Amino acid sequence: MVLDGSLTIGELGAFVLYVTTLFAPIQQLAQLYSTYQQGQSGLRKISQVLATQPTVRQRPDAAELPPVTGHIRLENVSFAYDDEAAAGEGNGDGTGGNGGANGTVVGTKMRAGQLGASFDPVAMPALGNGTESAHSGGSGFADGNISDGGIAEGSEPLDDDPPEVLSDVSLEIRPGETFALVGPTGAGKSTIAKLIIRFYDPTDGRITIDGWDLRDLTLSSLRNQLGVVPQEPFLFHGTIRDNVAFGLRDRAGLGRSNSDTQLDADIDAALDLVGLRRLIDSLPKGADTQVHERGVSLSAGERQLLALARAFVARPRVIVLDEATSSVDLSTEAEIEGALDLLLEGRTAVLIAHRLATAMRADRIAVIDGGGVVELGTHDELVALGGQYAGMYATWMAHAGEGRRDET
Repeated sequence: MVLDGSLTIGELGAFVLYVTTLFAPIQQLAQLYSTYQQGQSGLRKISQVLATQPTVRQRPDAAELPPVTGHIRLENVSFAYDDEAAAGEGNGDGTGGNGGANGTVVGTKMRAGQLGASFDPVAMPALGNGTESAHSGGSGFADGNISDGGIAEGSEPLDDDPPEVLSDVSLEIRPGETFALVGPTGAGKSTIAKLIIRFYDPTDGRITIDGWDLRDLTLSSLRNQLGVVPQEPFLFHGTIRDNVAFGLRDRAGLGRSNSDTQLDADIDAALDLVGLRRLIDSLPKGADTQVHERGVSLSAGERQLLALARAFVARPRVIVLDEATSSVDLSTEAEIEGALDLLLEGRTAVLIAHRLATAMRADRIAVIDGGGVVELGTHDELVALGGQYAGMYATWMAHAGEGRRDET
């Protein structure tokens, strides 16, 4: 049109300007609608999280747990995951949910809700307060691995009447004792650990610590004296010092100092104890060096040692330890085992043993299978018994011998 003279160049320029002016708001409106849709989707997910009601709830008259010796008893404990719990159990990589809140426990039958067991900081979070109440009295073993999928143990969707994962289990874990749980995948080892931490409540029976029923205690006072070292520790985006400090909660009345100076000293001492001083000294900012989320800039062994450092800082009376050496090399395994010896000294420890080498370090061992305790005793006693544990041990020794021959 410009060429045949029916339209001037100025008119063409004005036309292009008008079209651009017209379509720019339309494009912005389309982008706004897309952003609105994304926001709606995010809002729905946030609303679902906020509306989630945990089934492990604190009684209004819950008592504060005094300092304990770590005497744990499971008395005729049975447990079944319901459909929601099975969905929330998630993956063995520690991506399940977690939670806790104030509330009222109605009746004695509790069903598991969406309180997955993936919680990394050794000291449990403070989850509510309560008032004083009466004191309640009282097979994959070829390579020696007996993996249970980690503490975030998965489950298939269940029927309306789900089968019991644990059935009438009774155990006593003595103060200061290192107690190992071994057994095939799905036997219930991780479930027992979760019940002790009180991620769930049993459907039948009860669990006590120093004679106190866990359901009679405030969650904060219970979890301040419990520690968890998971198989896959989670590191947050922040400094190494901050990540170790996540293991520390308010220890009022338990002899803990809350001053920054004391905390820094505790963190430095913990890093020394677990053998991370050489790593810290090699970093440009030492313990104040930033690490990325999940600790991707660190090796598996270094992440595990940081999780142990959290435990040293928290100083819990009871340690629940998922296999800490299952994904590291032999030299790192030796470092971790040395740190574990220091950490477990004088504390009650519950080990979820995926390898018999870990179980052999325990004072006593319980073999879990089919939702119950099938064997119980020391390593030597169970080997002499000639049962399931002895079979695992024989298989493990045979493969260990083959490995040594291959090296030569």
